[in-house]
Amino acid sequence: MYGLLFHIYADKEDWKAALKVLDEAIQDMPRTKHKLLIFKHRIMVHVRLGHSIRMDLQKLKDESEQYLSSMWRRVVVFSNKRTGKISCFQKSIEALEKPESNWQKVDHLIEFAEWLYSNDFPENDVLCLLDWAVDLLLSMKLCVKPRVEEDFKVKKKKLKSKHSQEKQKLEEQKPEKNPEPEDTGASEKEIIPLENQAQIGVQNIDPNLSLADLQDVRQLQTLIEIHTLMAIISSRASSQHKKYCLMAYAYVMCIWQATLATAGSIIKELAKTAPPSPDLLPSSKSTKKSKKKDPKETISHVRVRPKLKENAESMPSTFEEWANYDCPDEIRAIFKTCSDCSLINASNILKPTYSLFYIDLLVKELQALSYNHLTLPVLQLGEIIACDVLNNMSLSDLYHFRIAQVCIELNLISAAEYHERVPGTQFIYDKERAKVRQEIAKLQDEKSEIPEQNIQDSH
Repeated sequence: MYGLLFHIYADKEDWKAALKVLDEAIQDMPRTKHKLLIFKHRIMVHVRLGHSIRMDLQKLKDESEQYLSSMWRRVVVFSNKRTGKISCFQKSIEALEKPESNWQKVDHLIEFAEWLYSNDFPENDVLCLLDWAVDLLLSMKLCVKPRVEEDFKVKKKKLKSKHSQEKQKLEEQKPEKNPEPEDTGASEKEIIPLENQAQIGVQNIDPNLSLADLQDVRQLQTLIEIHTLMAIISSRASSQHKKYCLMAYAYVMCIWQATLATAGSIIKELAKTAPPSPDLLPSSKSTKKSKKKDPKETISHVRVRPKLKENAESMPSTFEEWANYDCPDEIRAIFKTCSDCSLINASNILKPTYSLFYIDLLVKELQALSYNHLTLPVLQLGEIIACDVLNNMSLSDLYHFRIAQVCIELNLISAAEYHERVPGTQFIYDKERAKVRQEIAKLQDEKSEIPEQNIQDSH
């Protein structure tokens, strides 16, 4: 009842009456988890009225840091002053201290940087936040393969043995009486400088980390988005713009390398342990039967993808190979069925439309640098996300046409003709039409319910 009364006053924007209802609810209700929702609503009302929220937030001190951070993030939306928004952003980030909250911290840092950039704050302040997010991502130990750990241990043992041998040689070469070191007059601070330490960011990044060590698709996709955003913020006239674009492109290639290697190893293991299933390895007989069943079906409606090669994990090495590349159905089936952290799937690409937005921005920035040939792997990644994560065939067809356009610019006519043939003549599919009609009907129902509620409230 109290929640219903609150929403009625909130719809009328009568925040003082809504606050009275919430105060009565807090006095009457027992101490249960349902009371948290009342405190949450009261915090938002206090923010709208410009009141202090310290007392209400103290009552939430026993909650998790993720909950407190999300509360500060909601306060940002309802805060009216810019200084208030900045302090709420900072507190939402400072509340997250545990390593388990790093993903949420990265999201808040990116949102804070985007807000600062859209409100014309200094460029250096925005880039510092994004650098902090990059450091957090690189410090995460995600998708670590056991083989990599074993190789690291073996290398560490070898280095220790070499170091001990060199140490023994040096001790043998030393004279019996070691002269005392000369006093050069240098202080300890000059030898070991302790000043100018970083106040933000993280300190536990592995200095030996390379691009080959990054295997997590979610981590790599977030790095692509951050570096693309940094390239846009730094502007095309900046000397750092090219570096940020090439770093984002390098992370795209890391995604391709990790996904193809993982999918290839899974296909090999499936071939050894069990007979090929029809979903992963379609036979030629099934295709012949399907052709006999539908003789009227034109070739333009059938997508003919290249067959799976023996070395499925091999990645195209030249831009001509990228122009002619089309991910085989067997690898796409692995993307849809397996939830490995090194594969392109819905569990790793959590916001596919958001990812496609930054992929399109990266393509524009690379084209502005006249790196049109580098856009081919980026567009191929966008097509995979549109087809196999979003399940949007129309958007997938659009990416094929964009790849064909780049192929024409590079004078790769045969590759352009192939990508133009892939979509066929059907650009809006029946499933997508039905989905759009359902969404339109849902919106119309919601609009029709609003005047009925207003009539009931007037009576």
